[in-house]
Amino acid sequence: MRYNETTMKSLTLAALLAVCGPAFAAEEKPVPKPAISAEDTALARKNGVHEAILKLAKERKIPESELPAFYSAQAKAASQWFDQYMKTAESAAQNTGSAIQEWTAKTSSSPADADAWFFRAVTEERMGDLRAAEESYGKSLAADPKGRWGMAYYLRALVRKDLEDPSGAASDLDAAIDIAPGNPYFHYARASLGVEQGNYTDAARDMHSFFSVCEDSAAAQTVAQSMECEELAAMGFNITGCAQATGEGARKAAAPEIGFAPWEYSSQSEKNEIALYLYDAVGLAVNIAGSGGGAARAGTLAKTGDTALLSLSDSKTSLKAALKLYGLSLFVEPTAKAYLKHGAALLELARLYQHDDSLKLAEEDFDRALKLDPKGAGGWAFMLRARAHAAAGRYDAAEADADRATAADGENGCFFREKAAVLAAKKEYKKAAEAMAQFMKLAAKSKQTGEADELCNTLAANGAPAEGCFAPRPPAAQEENPLPPCSLPLEPIGEQNY
Repeated sequence: MRYNETTMKSLTLAALLAVCGPAFAAEEKPVPKPAISAEDTALARKNGVHEAILKLAKERKIPESELPAFYSAQAKAASQWFDQYMKTAESAAQNTGSAIQEWTAKTSSSPADADAWFFRAVTEERMGDLRAAEESYGKSLAADPKGRWGMAYYLRALVRKDLEDPSGAASDLDAAIDIAPGNPYFHYARASLGVEQGNYTDAARDMHSFFSVCEDSAAAQTVAQSMECEELAAMGFNITGCAQATGEGARKAAAPEIGFAPWEYSSQSEKNEIALYLYDAVGLAVNIAGSGGGAARAGTLAKTGDTALLSLSDSKTSLKAALKLYGLSLFVEPTAKAYLKHGAALLELARLYQHDDSLKLAEEDFDRALKLDPKGAGGWAFMLRARAHAAAGRYDAAEADADRATAADGENGCFFREKAAVLAAKKEYKKAAEAMAQFMKLAAKSKQTGEADELCNTLAANGAPAEGCFAPRPPAAQEENPLPPCSLPLEPIGEQNY
């Protein structure tokens, strides 16, 4: 029997389907993926380790078919470990003497045991030996870089915060959140540190993260009433979950993010003084502004910063407190005047601490003020920027800005004084004396009192005495002022504001 070509093709295709058809059909059907049980997921989320387990599975390249079993084992192990942590913490609080002996013996016999070092650290912390606890947490992390779901990093961060090491605490909290981003307490701790350090934008993000991942309603309710929520609300940040929230989402500040001065506090007493002043000042600003909206609150915060310059114990403390209050004013609502005041405080702290980065931040503030107000708020932005240029040794740029200031307001003697200071720095003493004489002439008929300063002596010593210039008063007779002569006018809060 003969077959034509068409018949042969049909028979060949039929034969192939008969042999391979079942296999083709099997490939077309989707293979169901093994699922992680809801019970295991709930257990993992309760302990804040859901994302951490998935990340660990990816790092270990666990096959998808084995993922549910791996996840279940890790979730249960984590739950047991957290239970052990809670029991150890309670035991340490009740009987620290025997507890520390037990864990000291275990670390001696097993120096590579991460858990032994961790629980020893927990016990030392409960005993109040923070330095020893910090060291033991470090040894636990050396043996287990994951810090058992980030807890070693988190608890060491709390210890470092108490030891007045905010940068170390921040670094540890970053590490903890990277390991277990689903643990709400890590986010809350970083938010609390951010509020304490004045980093309100980052603190607001962390508070949002806390409420988004927190599974414990009682804990969420406690945090909703916290000081962090109150202070962020006072600063204009509306955190969903906080008791002070009035709507959805955080307020997005219109101002660019502001870099606060990066100086450490010189002492715990200075830190306490500033913290107490800021706490009272923020409450005062909110009460005075009332329901006047963002502009009223921002203006009152700026005036409170001015008040700080006149009321705190010394120049550095006053400037640090004022700097934060000006920054808060800018977070609420940016204005050219607030940028000028923030920049002026930065400029003076840069001078006191010889800090170049703060000088750059000050210049950025003056540039922002000029963008909001091209006339430089009556020439003050040009004058202050001239001062910043001079501090950086850019005298030609400083002279150009001083000229812009005098052109903006030829009746403001301070602008001529700044020009005199720049010219003296350039050793152009005769021109400097002419500008200084103009300052004295204008000061005599204005609120600028013509206060004497070292510039008079400098000009006289270089053969160019300025008309009307006189020597400064003896140091003992001078009142301490955190700002140099011819600074921005202050608007402190007075009794008429209450």
